Amino acid sequence: MRTLYWFTRDLRLHDNASLLAASKSDMLLCLYVVDPRWFAPGPLQSKAMGDHRWRFLWQSLMALERSLRPLGQRLHIAFGEPETVIPQLAHAHSIERVVRSRLPGTQEAGQWQAIKDRLPKAVFQQFETLSLFTEGSLPMALEELPDTFSQFRKQVEKTGDRCSERLRIRTLTALPPPPG
Repeated sequence: MRTLYWFTRDLRLHDNASLLAASKSDMLLCLYVVDPRWFAPGPLQSKAMGDHRWRFLWQSLMALERSLRPLGQRLHIAFGEPETVIPQLAHAHSIERVVRSRLPGTQEAGQWQAIKDRLPKAVFQQFETLSLFTEGSLPMALEELPDTFSQFRKQVEKTGDRCSERLRIRTLTALPPPPG
């Protein structure tokens, strides 16, 4: 399977369930999309991405690129709106599957849906990687969450290893090759 892995906020190689799933492919395109809307003033004339944050992000992307090389991969950095860039790259590289970490925001969900609409034949997968526990590993339903942290901690401690599924994600030692 030919997979595009979309790095978003989770720039880790370790403890990353979505990247682990994407690694089960014949070909893997690792992608980070720099959205120009981040740099444009919003309704209150503030930008989502200032100079210092951009510098930190760029340094983080370069570190990620260096970390990917020993695994046989490289990071493709594209500048543009993800809803446009990802379908273009998917068509250019005959991508069959798109994978990313699940993001909680409504804008991010809208982008994801727009990409799915433009790639109706592709498989789309998202994984929880931004929280300590997945919803399914909690010992209670979300509606039953305790009011205090101490109560929550005590309930989680009773479950033992059930809540530690994130600790069992294996470390990647290699990744499928990028597109030729």
